Parts: sequence; C-alpha cells; structure tokens
Amino acid sequence: MNTITNTGLYIDPNCFGKDMLLVETAPYYEYIDKVRSNNILGYKYTVVLPQRGFEKLDVKISGNKLLDVKPGDNISVSFKDLQVKPYLMFRGDRPALMFTAQASDIVSNVGGKN
Repeated sequence: MNTITNTGLYIDPNCFGKDMLLVETAPYYEYIDKVRSNNILGYKYTVVLPQRGFEKLDVKISGNKLLDVKPGDNISVSFKDLQVKPYLMFRGDRPALMFTAQASDIVSNVGGKN
C-alpha cells in the first residue's frame, strides 16, 4: 500500500474561487509543550468562499494585525503567497479532511489595504 503524506502537498488556491470575504480576525498564539502562551505570533483571518458554498477557511499571517472587519460585516480580500495544505484530523474513529493555510499578506479588494 502506498501512502501520500502532506509534506510538500499544496492545494491550488485558484480552486477556492475568485471571491474571498473576510468575516473575522483573531490572534493566534505560540504553544510551548502543548500549552498556549500569551505570546501572539500573528493573526488568523477567517474568510468565506462564495464559489465553494460559503465554506470557511482560516488563513494565518505572522506578525501584526493587517486588516480587521466589524462583527456582522465582510470585506472582499485576496492573499499574497497563499499556501493551503491538507491534513487528516481524527474525530473518534472517523477521519476528517482539514486544511491549514498561511499567507504573507492580505489585501482589501475595495479601496486597498486597511
């Protein structure tokens, strides 16, 4: 039996569609020995994908907060150097296909970067 690992396996970002709507921004933290510290490493930008049934994708960008959105609002955005990798998460005896995503920058498509 052959096994494919997710090392170096990326999803083509074009498959998510042209529109990405930012709906939430939250910090992500450093973990030391599986314990969350108070050290913020960057921010997680949650987008919905209209061409994919409004599925959500969280994209991490290290560093300072680059863009924010008011609760209940959304902003059309795009990402620079978006990389999305699949992985399996086991919930009980059922595997679920999940994705981890990172980028180097986020840009608002309405009026430029905030």
